[in-house]
Amino acid sequence: MTEPHSISVLLVEDNPGDVRLAREMLRDCGQARYKLVVCGRLAEALEALDQDLFDVALVDLSLPDSSGLETLTRIQHATPQLPIVILSGLADEQVALNAVQLGAQDYIVKGHEHVDIMARSIRYAIERKREHLNLANALKDAELASRSKSEFLANMSHELRTPLNAIIGFAELIVNQTYGPITPVKYVDYLSDIHDSAGHLLNIINDILDIAKIESGTHSLSESAVGMGEMVAVCSRLLAGRAKERGLELVADLQPGLPPLYADECAVKQILINLLGNAVKFTAAGRIEIGVRVARTGEMVMSIADQGSGIDADDIATVLEPFGQLEDAFTRQHEGTGLGLPLSARLVEAHGGTLAIESEVGRGTTVIVRFPKDRVLTDRRAA
Repeated sequence: MTEPHSISVLLVEDNPGDVRLAREMLRDCGQARYKLVVCGRLAEALEALDQDLFDVALVDLSLPDSSGLETLTRIQHATPQLPIVILSGLADEQVALNAVQLGAQDYIVKGHEHVDIMARSIRYAIERKREHLNLANALKDAELASRSKSEFLANMSHELRTPLNAIIGFAELIVNQTYGPITPVKYVDYLSDIHDSAGHLLNIINDILDIAKIESGTHSLSESAVGMGEMVAVCSRLLAGRAKERGLELVADLQPGLPPLYADECAVKQILINLLGNAVKFTAAGRIEIGVRVARTGEMVMSIADQGSGIDADDIATVLEPFGQLEDAFTRQHEGTGLGLPLSARLVEAHGGTLAIESEVGRGTTVIVRFPKDRVLTDRRAA
């Protein structure tokens, strides 16, 4: 027959009667064997914890050299992984709640305990602490893996950009026939395709690099006063050709006397181009409205509304995740990595703002960006 597992218990208690009662309860419990070490003072308990490993601690909060929740916190500080059950003569729900919030696994009132309660409390305390530590370790591992992924993407993207820049530069020289004509002329078309494809790939790599920097915490903002009217005009001109090809109309609705926004100009431009680009890409006909205004709350609100295919409410969270793309008959017609929306959301969040999506399948999508009040320079006006 297998001998029961021995559980090492540290009892921190200065009352001889309570010590004797706890010892008898643990001896009478046949579910396991308990190895009990008794300390009557906190200093003795801390010394014991420094010299030995225990499965659980039963702790009285009132000791000759310590009292109250300080006893709990000092033991936890010494051994964060140790499960602790409070044995108290005080039937105070608030103290019990505070003890559990501080990390105690259970709170037993003296005189109310008996063999089954004591044994069950010890067993549950050990199990709960083990589960808590496993969860904490899993979370730590996940954070480390996420950070490693972001660092890998950042390093990889940086290494890929160097040769791509060379490909684009030399392809451009040849396409422009800078050092003489190319024969046969058909090669010019091929080189133009190489140049365009390399540029497209570079844009993807830049997006990956940007989102990796944000997620790894290495992205920094270069802030200045940004005129949102001028920014909308610039980005609209950049997308006008593509919109015209698809028969779309870009319409700006700007609040008169719009104040500047204190932000990273390149980031704001990237946000607007990404959102406008998505609207153009997924709208077959109609108009796209770009609105900017200062809300009553003082926030600056930017909205891009299209009349495109729309997104199901259950899928909105997916498109806001990196590389999250929806597979349907319409979206499969378009290239993309699924980085535009999540990158825009991260850049908005880096400014302390929020990005939200309102959409209905078949009726279009509106993306709403809110920049906080303290970034709106209300004492100035811009175009």
